[in-house]
Amino acid sequence: MNLDEMKATDDVVLDVMNSKTEKPVCDEKGNPFRIFFFNIDSREYIVARNAHINMDRKQTARGRVKTIEEEIESGVEFLASITKGWANMPTLSASEPPLEFNDANTRKLYSRYHWLRAQIDTRMMQAGLRVNLPSPPGTDI
Repeated sequence: MNLDEMKATDDVVLDVMNSKTEKPVCDEKGNPFRIFFFNIDSREYIVARNAHINMDRKQTARGRVKTIEEEIESGVEFLASITKGWANMPTLSASEPPLEFNDANTRKLYSRYHWLRAQIDTRMMQAGLRVNLPSPPGTDI
């Protein structure tokens, strides 16, 4: 086996878990809420990662230090750029319907729910370390 054969080829899938109960978050039909990401070896991921790092380096080179709010916003932008889509989005609240997948809604979702960003960070770290997790059934977009 050569190293190229070890590159990730499948999307990274996050089954979103309730941060309080540790049970899957589901839509009104009981389907698990899943978020799909480009894998870390994909061209899309690498382009997004490089753009994110280059932006940070340019600001640092100019002597500018980001505020914590800017750091969080930068992280949200990066996560949004590597998100391919989602399935079975639940309602956000009693008065807010599920969000359609698009860039603006992805940023809105990630900006609003810090616990969700933490789950995404953990799942992407697992994917990067090639943690052997079973693929959830029905992960096609």
